[in-house]
Amino acid sequence: MAGRITGQLLRRLGKLDESLRILEYVLPIAKRHRLIKEVKYTLTAIAVVYSLKAEYDKALKYNFECLTIRAMEGNKKDISISLMNIGVIYFKIDNFSLALDYYLRSLNAKRASGDQYDLDRLLINIGICYIYLTKYDLAHENINEAIVKDIELFEENN
Repeated sequence: MAGRITGQLLRRLGKLDESLRILEYVLPIAKRHRLIKEVKYTLTAIAVVYSLKAEYDKALKYNFECLTIRAMEGNKKDISISLMNIGVIYFKIDNFSLALDYYLRSLNAKRASGDQYDLDRLLINIGICYIYLTKYDLAHENINEAIVKDIELFEENN
């Protein structure tokens, strides 16, 4: 756990190569000791670093490995996170159709779990994909839903 956290801190400091070195060192240790939670977090952390380095093929590899573990566990909330992360990578490489597919799958998993965290962000991402795919009515619908969710959340907290 300390290794993963160190790797994540180095990433936040912009020391991507150092971060990657540590995260890739601790990943096999976590796997060997069957620390599934640490494996998932480390896979995601590595994927984020590769994404920041614009090495999207490697980012996808680690995100898909994490998705496989989360799918085996069956936790819809966690599955939603991995699906959204994959959608982000496809968006970055301008594959808006695939990004949208993964975002919609993420939305379905998120709704099935009852999770509201980052729902607004996911809906906006879906709306932006629809804009790129020139489906403006669907874009408008999703972005409006995100705004409504934000207003509801704001009202709940005030």
